[in-house]
Amino acid sequence: YQRRVRVCSAIEGAADPLSGLLAVTRLYDSNGACVGISYDDQVQQLRNTTVFGATGVGMRQWTWQTCNEFGFFQSTDAPPSAQPFGVGIPVTYYTQLCHDVFGVSGPHIEFTNNYYGSKKAAATVGNVLYVNSGLDPWKSLSVLQNDTAHGVQAYIVNDAGHCSQMRPYQQGMNPAIGDAQQFIGGVLRNFA
Repeated sequence: YQRRVRVCSAIEGAADPLSGLLAVTRLYDSNGACVGISYDDQVQQLRNTTVFGATGVGMRQWTWQTCNEFGFFQSTDAPPSAQPFGVGIPVTYYTQLCHDVFGVSGPHIEFTNNYYGSKKAAATVGNVLYVNSGLDPWKSLSVLQNDTAHGVQAYIVNDAGHCSQMRPYQQGMNPAIGDAQQFIGGVLRNFA
């Protein structure tokens, strides 16, 4: 919540879009160093297998899972009338990245959906909790409705962004994150 306010303030207070981007970049770069944005930099960062590599905890793992199973690539393949980001990042950018980092030919989405049951899997196993954030565009790929007959619960963290409930709650954060963490803990205790 606070992060969103800081980012929006940085963008809105800038003289032009490029200055806004620079202001946001400075919010996340505490040492003032240049940010490597080349393709080769990205490949090298994702090849780093140290525990706390340059991409941070989880980015390499998430990228591997996306490359092998999900194919959740954020591309500009849709026509410009359907999205505002231009044409600079096609799906082939990501499939090449998957090859260059992990040596894979692309995601096996149909196999993954068949193996894990897609959105219907929870109904066959029970005791499943889907947690999504209200401001997260990825939530559309998740289960958003309870199915209590099959032991499936869905919880949406209001006014929160992607994975916000995964960081420990601290004073000044969106109170809905703390509420979500309390709810999640209660549900997990009942699963036992």
